[in-house]
Amino acid sequence: MDSKQLNLLKELRGLSGISMSLCKKVLEECDWDIIKAQELLKEECLKFASKKLNADTPDGAVIIASIDNIIYGTIIRCQTDFVAKSKDFSIMSQKVLNTHINQGNIQDVLTEYITKFSSNLKVDNIIEFTGNSYTYLHNKFSPITCEKGAIVELLHPNPDLGKDLGMQIVAMKPQSLDELLNQPFIKQSSVDIKNLIGDNKIIKFQLLSI
Repeated sequence: MDSKQLNLLKELRGLSGISMSLCKKVLEECDWDIIKAQELLKEECLKFASKKLNADTPDGAVIIASIDNIIYGTIIRCQTDFVAKSKDFSIMSQKVLNTHINQGNIQDVLTEYITKFSSNLKVDNIIEFTGNSYTYLHNKFSPITCEKGAIVELLHPNPDLGKDLGMQIVAMKPQSLDELLNQPFIKQSSVDIKNLIGDNKIIKFQLLSI
């Protein structure tokens, strides 16, 4: 391999994030034409992704992020916790949310990363919270990925209360609003959540957990 070919290999690797061996393979098949190699690489990714479609996805991460005053939450599932905790998984998660916002094809993003991770990937329904909504992320893997998380919308703004309620939801896993309101507060068991919120009101909440 001469220096020009090595530079092309590095360029394709940088553009795609795919393994050096696969990048080299497609470049050789395309006579080192990087434009053709990019197209062939997409085809190879699709082939690989189709082989992974039936693989179990027992691990993954909760995704919670605020974008343009809207809080988005979902779970992206994968085959190993090593993948879920990686920096690239966080980058992919942000791309998934951006694609959702722009009404693009999320499967295209997954196909690219299935090859990178050598892991099947699945995205749960993406939920949206607006208004006075607050988040809590437990055991963070990155600023937007974690093991468990909660989103809470309140009638009146109160960031401290929102965080406390998020912690409560993650710790106690209420199945309904009534159950949450009647739970003792984890920081002060003599006070229940109904009394904790006072004249405020919980509009809705969502627990997200792997």
